[in-house]
Amino acid sequence: MSDLGARIKQKREQKGLSQAALAQALSVSQQAIQQVESGKASKTRYLYELANLLETSYEWLLTGQDNLSYQQASSSAVMGAYNVQQAESTDATAQIKILELVPGGDLGCYSYTGKVSDMAMRPRSLDNAPKAYGVYVYDNRMAPRYHFGEIVYAHPGVPVSNGDYVVVHLKNKARHDYADILIARLQQKGVNTYVFFTMNPQEALKVEASQVLKMDKIVASSQ
Repeated sequence: MSDLGARIKQKREQKGLSQAALAQALSVSQQAIQQVESGKASKTRYLYELANLLETSYEWLLTGQDNLSYQQASSSAVMGAYNVQQAESTDATAQIKILELVPGGDLGCYSYTGKVSDMAMRPRSLDNAPKAYGVYVYDNRMAPRYHFGEIVYAHPGVPVSNGDYVVVHLKNKARHDYADILIARLQQKGVNTYVFFTMNPQEALKVEASQVLKMDKIVASSQ
């Protein structure tokens, strides 16, 4: 296919979805879908969500090619020392990986597939953090701190204290090669239980320490 709109239309029709049905799933107007498919809108802030709904990759929708191939985390890695997969980049110091998330996790979380969905310009505060990564915010649970559509950047090498905003990797009960991602504020870190706080609605979430694979401090965010 020659352009973004044509590729979106192709995948939509393959899925048997009307423009209205796709628009409803994205919580946008049908006109917004029409404009993208017709080429009147050359960019869309919902591209990653479109890729998830159409069961394709962000890269294919954007370029027509699946250029990125990343290995999923193995079950043993998740159950043991959980490591974020490293993205292959032509310039690792200039770009930072954005983790691929899909719906369906526990606690209303999205799940990390072990893959990378995108690359973004590295914030200057993470110049010397090769294991840093970003995740898209897919809801407003942490508004007004973080809003839907933002990217939050986490630094695995920074110590985490009570009151910090964090990206939490939790065991996924259904799939051991996935991890549920929770963006929240760490309210209390106990020996057996962690308490996380979300802002919208204001809610304290108690999580057993044994369910936490890793927890990384958020050090930056961007629209």
